[in-house]
Amino acid sequence: MGSNLYLSRINSQQLEATMYMNQYRLGSKTLTAAVQPYAVTGDKTYYNNMKELHEDKNCDIA
Repeated sequence: MGSNLYLSRINSQQLEATMYMNQYRLGSKTLTAAVQPYAVTGDKTYYNNMKELHEDKNCDIA
């Protein structure tokens, strides 16, 4: 019975870690896609529209 509780806790921690990794991965992917046009053109419009950088901040949260 004690081992079942231990395994349940481990599974919960693994699930939480996986969720944070996915949040980081998606934030990173979104930020990369947003930065590329800015890097190529230097147009401040692209920089100002980077929602991940200015609002969502999934990478920072994860």
